[in-house]
Amino acid sequence: MKIFRDLGYWPYVSLKKLRQSPRVIADRNPKFMADEVVRPASSDKYAIVVSYSGASLTEDFVDLLRNLRNRSINAILVCNGRPREESLVRLRAEAHRILVRRNIGRDMGAYRAATLYLNAAPLAASRILYFNDSVVYLAGPGLDRTIAAMADSAYPVVGTFENHEFHHHIGSYAFSVSGTVFRDPKVLAFWRRYRPYDIRPHAIRQGEIAMSRRLKKLGYPIDVIYSADRLGQRLHQMEGAQILDLVKYMPTAWRSIFLDRVRMGPLGPGERLTEEFSQPLRRSGEPARRVLALSAVGPSRPRVEAAAQPAPVGSLATMTEEMAKIALIDLMLGEITRGSQVHIGFGVYHVLMGAPLVKKDLLQRGIYVEHDANFILRDVSDDSRAVAMRQLINRGRPIAIHGMKRFLVHHGLE
Repeated sequence: MKIFRDLGYWPYVSLKKLRQSPRVIADRNPKFMADEVVRPASSDKYAIVVSYSGASLTEDFVDLLRNLRNRSINAILVCNGRPREESLVRLRAEAHRILVRRNIGRDMGAYRAATLYLNAAPLAASRILYFNDSVVYLAGPGLDRTIAAMADSAYPVVGTFENHEFHHHIGSYAFSVSGTVFRDPKVLAFWRRYRPYDIRPHAIRQGEIAMSRRLKKLGYPIDVIYSADRLGQRLHQMEGAQILDLVKYMPTAWRSIFLDRVRMGPLGPGERLTEEFSQPLRRSGEPARRVLALSAVGPSRPRVEAAAQPAPVGSLATMTEEMAKIALIDLMLGEITRGSQVHIGFGVYHVLMGAPLVKKDLLQRGIYVEHDANFILRDVSDDSRAVAMRQLINRGRPIAIHGMKRFLVHHGLE
């Protein structure tokens, strides 16, 4: 069955591209059904915020727009599809400008259309922030810090998260560029060449990945707010037991496999970590407790005498404990960096670094389950957590899926 699913991928994608080609070609020069300036610009910083008008307007999205307005960042709302009138009333209260277009190419299509359209004006911007509604924005200090970092950075390009799957790239759901990057003719050439097909793998490979590669090739340094190296720095500042406690915030399946490898039960401070993760330091067939015992014994001291004394600095016990801590960090970061860090590292980044972005497909892709997400977000207000959880749960989970649905999920087409 799997081979038939794999063989069917390219015919499916080719047929879908063929059907969408007339709309994509017609959008070569982006067109908008409406362009309404709601209020004058209050600064030279702007945000292109994409919203799918077929979905209900959520409180977290309105909070994002309000946060931008309070910071004098002019929100240019790009609606994929004509929004409902009641939604427009709320959006006008927060936005600087509202653009309405046909839903061609979803988020990347909207980014492309708005970037080319606004450059043609031209828009005199010192910084442009990009957001879409594929994430839940958790109001609070974390979101405040994230927007400030995106808006005030000296880096030409700032991503919120990065991804090492296929090729290294920054996520397109929330990033920012300087005015120089926004107006760069070679960057604009990338957007002109991009074909906004409504196909998820195409948007990732030809959109997200290709954009990051182009920016790197042009020599623009890229910073990432919630990067693996910053997370690693935080982890190395912690005690081993504190790091071990973070395992409960890792993805559901990884956590279960990890716990199968670790004996649970009360042990002395750091002893579990040493026993379970000091394999490179063990002699063949020697139990971990012998390594611990030997670490306290000097060459001329009997073991019974040494057992009552603390292990000296630089002893084998100290080295083993430090290596065990590093091994655990390696395991966690190895998992988080194997793909989309905003997905796999959601729990650890939120709990340890206050990351305010929650991808709406966390449950849909089977990375976390409901009680995990609810537990991780326990520091969020009840109202905000309820809004976030409902958006995650409404996407469903990959349980007993069959037929075309299984084909789409298997290939990341949905």
